Amino acid sequence: DVQTDAGVTASEFVAISSATQPRGHFDCSHTGLVQLHENVAWSQRDNFVSVPTDCPQRDERLGWTGDAQAFAATASTLFDSQAFWASWLRDLALEQDDELGVPSVVPDVVLAGEARLGRAGWADAATIVPWAAYESYGDISVLRDQFDSMRRWVDSLDARRGADGLLPESFQFGDWLDPDAPPHRPWETKADSRFLANAFFAHSARLTADASAVLGEDTWASSYRSLGDEIAALTWDRWSDHARSNQTGCAVALAFALMRPEDRPGVAEALARLVREADGQVATGFLGTPLILYALTGEGHLDEAYSMLLRTGVRSWLYQVEQGATTVWERWDAIRPDGSIHPGDMDIPPGVDADGEGGGNMLSFNHYAYGAVIDWVYRHVAGISPVLESPGYRQVLIAPKPAASIRWSDAGLESAYGPLRVAWRLEDDGILQIEVELPFGTSGTLEAPITEASMIRIDGSEAHQHARIDAGRHSIEVTAPRVVGDPGGG
Repeated sequence: DVQTDAGVTASEFVAISSATQPRGHFDCSHTGLVQLHENVAWSQRDNFVSVPTDCPQRDERLGWTGDAQAFAATASTLFDSQAFWASWLRDLALEQDDELGVPSVVPDVVLAGEARLGRAGWADAATIVPWAAYESYGDISVLRDQFDSMRRWVDSLDARRGADGLLPESFQFGDWLDPDAPPHRPWETKADSRFLANAFFAHSARLTADASAVLGEDTWASSYRSLGDEIAALTWDRWSDHARSNQTGCAVALAFALMRPEDRPGVAEALARLVREADGQVATGFLGTPLILYALTGEGHLDEAYSMLLRTGVRSWLYQVEQGATTVWERWDAIRPDGSIHPGDMDIPPGVDADGEGGGNMLSFNHYAYGAVIDWVYRHVAGISPVLESPGYRQVLIAPKPAASIRWSDAGLESAYGPLRVAWRLEDDGILQIEVELPFGTSGTLEAPITEASMIRIDGSEAHQHARIDAGRHSIEVTAPRVVGDPGGG
């Protein structure tokens, strides 16, 4: 204990973390969103201690793979996590079983029973995490090092297929902690668990195909691409109506491109309608939440995306902030609107042996999984995205999306080439001013929020949408921009 100037005795703490070097920074006019960013960063600091734990404060502190894959992109933006992921992914590969797949917890130290290995959206960390690290840092070595692990995971899924070509029924964590699931049975979610298992199978096969192509393994690329496309088509034929009935189903179908191209607009409209009917209330769990804003944005439903992001009522990111949170919660309603604390009681999942982990109380105020939204904030509020064709921010997509309640943003991150920054402000006259700083060796592509009446100027000269922006400092002006949530802005 230490004595403060005010004469109050306080405890002195030292933060211990593997996330020690901040990479991204974000500020904007919406104080709640800024606080959310800080909360997510603290949850990463608290949970990145040698392994990516789910929470630091109860008798668990385990490397749950589902939490890791959900958060991998955001983690790689907020802190320099490249070496951290490389280390943990080596552990994942060592723990992997050729037949049963990847453990739900790495290191594999606690679970027993069916839930221990090969669960959808958890074991898929084998493909999702290395791909997220490659996109964020641009280092091909993470794909080269994990390529065998990626293939082994997808091959184990392929070997499990039934007569219908799909994965059979089995216990899954599913869209864990879907807020509409029974509080004590968080695996009983609106999105069918078998649908999710096959959707993630298709996604992992396609990611493995992408990694094969990057590594020059063209035969493997073709093989895994065909497998992924086959599983996607079978999954969509079987569950297309079901997927349209809930937020996670729509988000997963859109994010993983399960449907035929001509079906995309209808699925996107179904998702937007579900969000509007819920008044922006989040109805997704651990698998759907990292994908939902991307699914909305990819099909042009920005108003619905912002209605979710900026909602302050229960079941929202900013509800936690309004309740005074300084880290991210495990349950959307960990503190209920009446001020009571969620009891957190949970039954033992059917896939977990009774003497394994499970049951008891499950309530955490420091879980980073739902903080996965911050990657979307960097890409779509701040307007800074890596481009897969030149990953690691060698090429940057500059695409800010101002909103009526977000009048300015100032963000950036440290790339391998140096610091980059995008700052924008909506002036009182309605003009959008964007300041861009790109380090030597990089370039950008402008995707301005334009309307039919917009004009673009870069450094005083008239420019066009998708203009190339070279390294250095540049000033961009957009007249009559689209402002989300502003009727006058389109």
